[in-house]
This record gives sequence, structure tokens and C-alpha cells, in this order.
Amino acid sequence: MTSHKTTLILIAISLVFGFIYLKNIGIINGNTYEVNMKDPLDIENLKIYQGFFTISRHNDLIMFEDDSKSMFFDGRKLKMITTDHGENDFLITYKDSLYYQFRYFKTNSRMIDDFKFNFYLQNDSLFLNMEIHGTNKLSFTRSFNEILNASKLRTNIPIDSTGTMHNGLELID
Repeated sequence: MTSHKTTLILIAISLVFGFIYLKNIGIINGNTYEVNMKDPLDIENLKIYQGFFTISRHNDLIMFEDDSKSMFFDGRKLKMITTDHGENDFLITYKDSLYYQFRYFKTNSRMIDDFKFNFYLQNDSLFLNMEIHGTNKLSFTRSFNEILNASKLRTNIPIDSTGTMHNGLELID
């Protein structure tokens, strides 16, 4: 009788840890994402991270030093996007020289989101056309910034012009 209880306890513990592991690597998650790039862009040069990047930072350069961010795309899908209730921040880099960061605010963590990252060149500038369908729809098109200028920017805009509000509302067209 004791061996059956021990076996059941071990199975239960294994299932709990298995679930936690699968959730942490993004397998148990209904979110989907798609990455599209128009020629002549090379998808191998694209990296997409998820993390929490405080809007109270001194400048955007701090995001690149943040080791807590998690890469989910590096020229190919590495894992799924796991979004939580509240602030979900994304950092995108291209050729390790250009970047764009945005925040997606989610009001219901149980809802599934569909992310479409679309990249294209226009007048020698890299643009992101982002579409998020799900809990809180979001759609915008923005140009990338040079990482060399990240110390002069906060939330993608010049520090001198951000004022006290820099919470992602600049995405609303």
C-alpha cells in the first residue's frame, strides 16, 4: 500500500513540474505569432525579445544591458510568446544595429493573442508594422532607431521630448 502512495505522489509531483516546465518554455500557451519580412531584408538578422523594460529608465540603452529579457525569435521561432495580465514589453533588433521597443498592455491573461510582426524597408529605413489581435487589439507602424543613439532616446523618442509621459501611448495613431 505504501509503494502505491509513493508512486502516486511521484506521478503527481512529476505532472506539476512538467506543467510548470512546459508553461515556462511557452508550450502551454495559446498565443501565436508570425514574422514576415519583405525583400531585401534578411530574417536571419532579426531578434525579438520579451521582458519588462521600465518606462522610468534613463534611456533606451539600459534595455540592452538587461539580462532578464527572454529571446523568443532569432531568425526562427525559438519558443512561443507568453503574455501576462498587465505590461508586456518587446524589444526587436535588426543586424544588432537597429532597434524598436514597444509595450502591449493586456487586461485579461486568459485570452489568447495573435501577433503579426511585419518588417519592410522604405526610403532606406526599416519599419515595423505590428498587429495584435486578441485581448486588447493594437496596430501601429513605426520606424526603427539606431542602437548607437539609444542613450539619447527613451521609449523610442528623444529624451528631451518625452516629458513625464512615456508609457506607450505614443503608439496610438
